[in-house]
Amino acid sequence: MKRADQQRDQAPHSEGSEVRARAENARSSDHEIPSSRDARLAYKLAEAEALLQKLGAHDERQRLLQMAVQRKDEGLLDAILSTLREK
Repeated sequence: MKRADQQRDQAPHSEGSEVRARAENARSSDHEIPSSRDARLAYKLAEAEALLQKLGAHDERQRLLQMAVQRKDEGLLDAILSTLREK
């Protein structure tokens, strides 16, 4: 066993070193997003579709948002939706 592993195994566990659970709603948001992946994705897709109706045809975010919806790319949807919510 490596020396660092031995030291870690022998080190006493203190309260300060324990992993604490993250706060449920760390950032304030007006949007309540469902917890299951499918429900979350469906919610984001519906929100994206509504935003697509509002964006102009020449808005550069519109095409990117359309691609995210077609691919059902949750990460890309999160990024685009968060920037659009800020405005």
